[in-house]
Amino acid sequence: AQAVRLEVGQQGAHERPNVPLLAQAGPHQQRVVPLRQRLSYGMGAVAIRRSSHFGAAGAYAIEIARNGMMGLAFCNSDAFVRLHDGAARFHGTNPIAAAAPTGGADQWLLDMATSSIPFNRVKLNRSLGLPLPEHAASDASGLDITDPEAVEMLAPLGGAMFGYKGAGLGGLAEILSSAFSDAPLSQELPSMTSDEISTPRELGAFVMALDPAAFLGLDVFQSVMQRYLGLLQGSATAPGARVMAPGDREWAEAARRREVGIRLDPVSREALEEFATAHGLTPLAWTAEGA
Repeated sequence: AQAVRLEVGQQGAHERPNVPLLAQAGPHQQRVVPLRQRLSYGMGAVAIRRSSHFGAAGAYAIEIARNGMMGLAFCNSDAFVRLHDGAARFHGTNPIAAAAPTGGADQWLLDMATSSIPFNRVKLNRSLGLPLPEHAASDASGLDITDPEAVEMLAPLGGAMFGYKGAGLGGLAEILSSAFSDAPLSQELPSMTSDEISTPRELGAFVMALDPAAFLGLDVFQSVMQRYLGLLQGSATAPGARVMAPGDREWAEAARRREVGIRLDPVSREALEEFATAHGLTPLAWTAEGA
């Protein structure tokens, strides 16, 4: 596998070549790995460029949190999200992820696109023949639509009234992902859905680790997290509803999949079967839901 090159800054205190934040690992082209020593100044950050697919931003933040630190990860992607009141693709879905150790089995995990929905939701609803939520996507004129087949761009997080908030968060991810590494902006990136996959897409990203040991210590940090989560989980709810912390839904779904398997939509199942046939592989075993 091709090695990852770290380009270290040349000024004073933030030149820390002995503290790697990235390495080649598994299916990820670049991936945050456990730090073998505490960060000398309580935090470390790396600006990434020349990437082709960042994957799930939360995967990087989780790796940091599993090692007793708070992790932050940002990435930009090719333009597919309009601005608030805009009528052209401007930002990518530009995800933001943060994870924090809690002292329990699961980390506090925020992993979100800055668009109203991720593009995968459009593809899923196309496969299932279902309409999209209101104020989540637009046609070529920037008008809201719910037909997934007619989507030309996504709306920023926040809906018709407050989309400026999602556009601002998308801009935050854009600046962190591009300005610190001179990586291309969303509008300068090739499409992820192109059939041409041999040319690197040159994406940028930004990953940061914050070490509680440099402040009041990991025990204090996790104690506060446990108090916070206890108050959140005990908060009053609307009738028949349930409040959840970021990550609760994801950890529950992960447990469900380990027990019963992964639910696939018709288009994904057909694509996997075609791939298996084309490459002489044994197709995956399927079980009808509810069987």
